[in-house]
Amino acid sequence: MVRRNRDENQLLGRIAQAFAGKRGRGDRALRLGIGDDAALYVPRSGYESVLTCDWFLEGTHFLRKQHPADAIGWKCLARAVSDVAAMGGIPRCFLLSLALPPSHTGKWLGQFLGGLRRASRRFRCVLAGGDTTRQEKILINADLYSPPEPGAPPAAPTLAMRTLYQNIRKLKLEVAQHVPIHGRAGTNDEFVKIVNSVP
Repeated sequence: MVRRNRDENQLLGRIAQAFAGKRGRGDRALRLGIGDDAALYVPRSGYESVLTCDWFLEGTHFLRKQHPADAIGWKCLARAVSDVAAMGGIPRCFLLSLALPPSHTGKWLGQFLGGLRRASRRFRCVLAGGDTTRQEKILINADLYSPPEPGAPPAAPTLAMRTLYQNIRKLKLEVAQHVPIHGRAGTNDEFVKIVNSVP
C-alpha cells in the first residue's frame, strides 16, 4: 500500500465513509477500491481491470522554472504507469486533464507534449481523451486504464495483500474470513491462494 501522511489518510477515510453502506452491483464488482495504488474492477468473473488517476502539481511535484517541460510530460505519465504496474496490470490508455496559464500554451506546451508522447510510446499507452482549463499554476492529472486481455488470468496480488499475508503468518493469527472495504468477503484459503498465485 502506498505511504501517506496522516492528513491524507484522514481525507481518504472521510471519502470512503461517505460512500460506505449498502452495496449495489457496481460496488460488488469493485475488488479493491480507495486506499491502494490503483483500483481493481471485475466486470465479469476472471477478468480484472486496473484503474488509477495521479495528480502532478506545480509547486508540489515539480517547479516550472527548474524542471524542463519535456521531463514533466514524461514523468506525469510514468508515475501513473508505475501505479498500474504495482497492481500487476499493463496500462493501455490514459486520459489527460491539464490546467495551464495562457503564457504556457506555446513553446512550453509543445515541449511538455513531446515528453508525454515519448512516454506514451515507450509504455504503449495511448492518449484517449481528457480535459483542459486555464489556471495560473500548472495542474496535471493522468488517469490510466488497464483492461483485461481476453482469457487473461486475474491480476497479480498487490503489495498490501502480500504485507497482510506476511503479518498474519508472523503474528500466527487464525483468520477465517477477509472482509474488504470494497468487493466481496472471502475465506482465508481464497486469500492465501491469490497471494501465492504469482511467485
